[in-house]
Amino acid sequence: MLLPRLLRSPGNPCFVDIDPVTFNIDPEKLDKTIEALKGADNGCPLPNVEGLTPKGIISVDIFGLPADYEAIKAVADKHGLFLIEDAAQSFGGEYKGKRACSLGDITCTSFFPAKPLGCYGDGGMCFTDDDYLIERLRSHRVHGMGPDRYDNVRLGITGRLDSLQAAILLAKFEIFPEEVDLRDKVATTYAELLGDVDGLTVPSVPEDTAPYGLSIVRWRKTVNIANVFRRLWEKRTFLLLFTTPSPCICRLLSRILATTWVTARLVKMLQAVFSRSQCTPTLKGNSRNSSLILSGMPSRCLKHF
Repeated sequence: MLLPRLLRSPGNPCFVDIDPVTFNIDPEKLDKTIEALKGADNGCPLPNVEGLTPKGIISVDIFGLPADYEAIKAVADKHGLFLIEDAAQSFGGEYKGKRACSLGDITCTSFFPAKPLGCYGDGGMCFTDDDYLIERLRSHRVHGMGPDRYDNVRLGITGRLDSLQAAILLAKFEIFPEEVDLRDKVATTYAELLGDVDGLTVPSVPEDTAPYGLSIVRWRKTVNIANVFRRLWEKRTFLLLFTTPSPCICRLLSRILATTWVTARLVKMLQAVFSRSQCTPTLKGNSRNSSLILSGMPSRCLKHF
């Protein structure tokens, strides 16, 4: 979300590797990268960064989990850098008793429909307790407006949230705490069902951190996917797969479901899911001895189970 803005600015991004457990930025690698930018020969691989001077850190929270901001803030203070928290995916999460969006010098979040708190279009918000930044943000939001509304003192944007989206967000915000709790329960269920499956890695949550419930499971190529689906199916638990569908996966799902009781109601639900694609689920056989046929699955289609 922030990268396009950064590329339009005079700044140059320098990427830092992640913690392989949390997928968030690794504070130790961050420190080594900054030292390397300053000229230290510490073996940290960098692109052509000659002449660049570190100015700030953008920490992007991923999969609902806030990064280790205590360690990141220590690195920022050590090198005299500002810290921007990108909480587009961690809105609703907590880190050591503090809510996401309160962990950096300034925080940016998104209200895109796919985000934790989403409106029905585009929207976002910035959080800070710095009066100077607040004044600048309000100015940039409305064409670079100065003290007088028709006095444009800098180049700005049209970044106002329209009233309809604001009304939707206010209504959804009232039930947001309950939604966070329900999602956490679902994430816990996935971890319990899949935690002992060989080849699968369920999310790991550091101590004193409460993620917004988004459960991302990694699997090795050697994992028996059929057993995973069968285990979830036995518990009547559905899984949303963000993968690139292929004919072999479609055949695998059909084979799994051929040995499972598939109701007409499920088929109607899947037909609704795939209504905008060329994939047409149909029921073959009676309700007790049936198979689900997935035909015409396009490579861009998401599969819902």
